[in-house]
Amino acid sequence: MTSLRTAALAGIVLATGLTGWRASPSAVVLAKALHPSIQLVPVRVPHQNPKIRLFRLFYWVDGVKVEALLSEPKKPGVYPLLVTCHGGFAVPEPLMRHTASPITLPSLAAQANPTGVVLAPEYQGYDQSQGTVMGLRVDTADANAAIDIALTLPDVRHAPIFLRGASMGGGVVLMLAGERKDIRSVVALSPFVGWSTWGQWAKRHPNNARAVTLWGMAMNSYGSSNPRAAVYQQRSPVISRIMAPVLLLQGTADQEVVWQTVRSFYQQMRAAKKPARFVLIPGGHHGLHGIHQTQATQAVQSFYRWVATQGHQPS
Repeated sequence: MTSLRTAALAGIVLATGLTGWRASPSAVVLAKALHPSIQLVPVRVPHQNPKIRLFRLFYWVDGVKVEALLSEPKKPGVYPLLVTCHGGFAVPEPLMRHTASPITLPSLAAQANPTGVVLAPEYQGYDQSQGTVMGLRVDTADANAAIDIALTLPDVRHAPIFLRGASMGGGVVLMLAGERKDIRSVVALSPFVGWSTWGQWAKRHPNNARAVTLWGMAMNSYGSSNPRAAVYQQRSPVISRIMAPVLLLQGTADQEVVWQTVRSFYQQMRAAKKPARFVLIPGGHHGLHGIHQTQATQAVQSFYRWVATQGHQPS
């Protein structure tokens, strides 16, 4: 069965015409020259594809050491750059350090292939990153910094970026799409769509236990009951600034993300005349694994074919 990430790489090749990253044996040397304070550490895992290289990238954001994982083809050539953002906690968790990440080197290696470069930011408080879990706004800043570093590696400076995020990572990629002008497309799987949309929906539906519980966590963390308050706007994607095509993939049986919040976000995007698709899969659970994965993969492939026909080009 084709994984969603493999489908993403295959679709990106179609959508970008193989423009972006040029793999180079001297990537480690160049990275250290361009960023003396970063660490780009080559690593290997059992059964690693011999045609790819893996790295742990360590960098600093506001004095905190943060990790990202990176895979690249060994063969010199021009490749697209896929940034994949994992899920986690949408509010700060000050006691959580080195939290287990859904993305590990073995899982990245299993799905990476020599057709593209994959950057997987961890965030503060996850895996080998320092600090504590900080929530959506800081996670987005961490991912943004990782992208900026990747874009200074060989021949990546002017590459369009393809984003893919799941759960809270879906919120990260939607936030990034509103902050960057170099995004080619966005795939958000079972996404948390930000506190403003979530809070407004929760207040309109006080009998939805999941929506109200999570909204209560936000109010405890940020001190406001107004979902339109600045503290929540800062932790929500800015739809008016999103220019790249967006795919929202969601299941109706999701116990983590209330599917109606994703539909509400899609309706806001359409009202703003943004290029967006919303695929709702009946009975689909969080992450759309198992029997729903084939349908989700087909939706991703169809989306990338559509992206290839769109006129949007990142600036």
